[in-house]
Amino acid sequence: MLAVLIGTLASVAVVGRGVRARGALRALIISPLIVPSIVLALGIYSVYAPWRLTGTTAGLVAAHTVLALPFVLLNVSAVLYKVDVNLERAARISGAGPVRAFLCVVLPLIWPGIASGSIFAFLTSFDEIVIAMFVAGSAPTLPKVMFEGIQFELNPVVAAVSTQLIVVSTGALLAATWLRQRVSQ
Repeated sequence: MLAVLIGTLASVAVVGRGVRARGALRALIISPLIVPSIVLALGIYSVYAPWRLTGTTAGLVAAHTVLALPFVLLNVSAVLYKVDVNLERAARISGAGPVRAFLCVVLPLIWPGIASGSIFAFLTSFDEIVIAMFVAGSAPTLPKVMFEGIQFELNPVVAAVSTQLIVVSTGALLAATWLRQRVSQ
């Protein structure tokens, strides 16, 4: 949820005309896609260790937010580039303030991008094992519990959960594809 909120606001800033360092902001947010996850996990761990954020829920949420931000930014930005700026201007001329014009005009137009970005963000966060191993400490995340279950014993429960995860992931990807096709129409 945090990645969706921050990513949507960052998309508005990146696509908007009032921000000077749009390219730098975009590159910073997209960098977790480029950097290997083990390097990202080591970097997050080295930042968290002095602040004692390793093994905390807040640290895990922040790490997964950083990991999911690029997916929200890319999806919402793609939709924002297609939105006609004149619609928001018309709302502003009609008396709506900037926040109301965004909430009543722009937000309904970009909801498919927000929805597909949130699906990809959820799947990325849900599937991440490397960062969870470094940051979560003793906090049990599902991928971490599954990895430990496979490492120490062969349990049919892990196979059943894996099958369910494949079904959920496939359904989410199909929903994201449907949303993207709806935006392009």
